[in-house]
Amino acid sequence: MKKIWSLLCALGLCLMTEQPAASVYNGAPRLQGALYETIENVPVYGNLSAFDPEGDEVEILVCQPPKKGSVAFDGTSFVYTPYPGQRGEDSFSAQAMDRYGNRSNEAVAAISIRRGSGAPYFADMDRHPYEYSAIKLAQAGVLGGEQVGEHLLFYPQRQVSRGEYVVMLLAALGKDQGLTPCVNTGLQNDGAIPLWLKPYLSRAIECGIVTEEAFDTETVPTRAEAVVLCERAAQIGDILKYNLQIGDRDTIPSWALESYVNLSAYGILDLYDGNAYPTQALDRGYACSLLWQLYKYVNK
Repeated sequence: MKKIWSLLCALGLCLMTEQPAASVYNGAPRLQGALYETIENVPVYGNLSAFDPEGDEVEILVCQPPKKGSVAFDGTSFVYTPYPGQRGEDSFSAQAMDRYGNRSNEAVAAISIRRGSGAPYFADMDRHPYEYSAIKLAQAGVLGGEQVGEHLLFYPQRQVSRGEYVVMLLAALGKDQGLTPCVNTGLQNDGAIPLWLKPYLSRAIECGIVTEEAFDTETVPTRAEAVVLCERAAQIGDILKYNLQIGDRDTIPSWALESYVNLSAYGILDLYDGNAYPTQALDRGYACSLLWQLYKYVNK
């Protein structure tokens, strides 16, 4: 009897231990649509914001393709290329799918293609992610290029000094005209600031763009520094609750994080591939992206 009881207990224990584990719920990702604008024959470089509750990697599936162009995804980033001569309104829809096959809502990316006649063409910005920004800034008289022979060049990889960037920010705000002559900015390093630049620095101080006691105009800022200066120029309040979705968020310095949050929440941050690259030196390509978003914000 004891042997039978022992066998039954052992069998019961075996059955108990071999019960399959309860299945764990895995939630579907979420995908956010967006609005974009471009002109004839100029591609759109964008990124659809995707969120997965478990942090799973997602794949983007195009549900309804665009009619006036083509779209290709790399991760959550995409390139929309309008067909030659097309203009008007276009759109495509997509879903995010995780590795378990869970699909998100169907999100729509809407693209407005404007007439391109009369727009400047920068030979060195062809197929550049910020080509449209450069064109619009040139049309607005904020930032132009240089005619070299038969070609108009923008020099997107040319680095921008802190002093030059301040002048650009003032131009985007429409506050670079009617400057008062200035011989002393009041900054601790005033003696090192070129005389021609002092009226701009004085105006930038008035506008709250420059708040430091000393401002080095010759060095090249990082992208993070440029974002902070742009956020000051926009004069927007701090956002208390916002889910900042940037792929390399952990590399953003703590002193710049709030500026990234604020600009992103107000739609003044264009990260076409979802990354900020905050430690990279500021060049004209990235500067024109910030400037165009700032220009749109203050002129909306």
